[in-house]
Amino acid sequence: MRRGLISLLYFLIALLLSSPSLHALKPKSKNFKSQEEADHYLTKHYNLGCEHYGCESWRAASSEFEKVIYYFPCSDAATDASYYLGICYFKMKEYDFANEEFSNYLKASQHPPFFQDAVEYKFCIAEHFKGGRKKHPFKIRYLPKWVSGQQSALVIYDEVIACLPNHELAIQALYSKGNLLKKMREYRDSIEAYQTLIRRFPRHEIVPACYLNIADAYVQQSALEFQNPDILALAELNVRKFKDDFPRDERTAIAAKSVSLIKELYAKGLCDLGLFYERMKQFDAAAIYFQSSIEEFPDTQVAAFCRSRLMSLGYESRSSLLETSVEQEECSEPLITPP
Repeated sequence: MRRGLISLLYFLIALLLSSPSLHALKPKSKNFKSQEEADHYLTKHYNLGCEHYGCESWRAASSEFEKVIYYFPCSDAATDASYYLGICYFKMKEYDFANEEFSNYLKASQHPPFFQDAVEYKFCIAEHFKGGRKKHPFKIRYLPKWVSGQQSALVIYDEVIACLPNHELAIQALYSKGNLLKKMREYRDSIEAYQTLIRRFPRHEIVPACYLNIADAYVQQSALEFQNPDILALAELNVRKFKDDFPRDERTAIAAKSVSLIKELYAKGLCDLGLFYERMKQFDAAAIYFQSSIEEFPDTQVAAFCRSRLMSLGYESRSSLLETSVEQEECSEPLITPP
């Protein structure tokens, strides 16, 4: 069994070192006898690529466009071939290689004729990566796709925003970026993406959804950062801004419920500490946490439960709790024997 695993490891290492990328196997160089022969080769394979492309024979078309790009990388035909090759890879669901070709196309010319189309394809690729599509490790075609594409999606979203800053696609990219970061539990970066969208496009129809997602991100963040007062304050500020910007939107009530949920979570945290000390028979310490939960979050359901626990422990009011604390302090003072 062990020898089999070692053999498999050696095989994979050899494959990493020797396998080509998605581009076809190519010789290191090709010598043309004349410029006429080179032009003929370029025209022949470019036209073949276009012919296969028109018939939707994506793999055959990609093979022809790869030859054009490899042997004539600085030609105008190679620039167009990169765009068409990107589409071929996209149709074959080789999204990592497609993204690379679209990037090459956008970099090859200052004013590429299919600029917006290429950016739109890149956005679609990012959406596929966000949805769970994987990449080839080390950009090697013959290895299975198991590498997460989420980080690549974030990079592509930023590229889309930079390429078309005032376009509808930039709005969708910012929104998708925020959603992906929230899914990855990068809550602060997620909130920043949503807030950037709100600042740049304050009246867009997607903005209320951004406010709701920000509220949800604060709820999820509060579950990880126990008793962080900044989160609660920022969540309340988000609700106020939402109501100011969209006073008639019914979804403001949903955002307000998110703030209430954070308060319930924080109140429960204090209550759980009180219940812990109650189980340990340290009733005075338990009463202090129950009382803190009531004072800090008086309108929560947890506060009502804490009041019932205080009554069961004999602490019916705050004054009785304070009196007990003072008595404890007095009893804890050392006895000094007079001379």
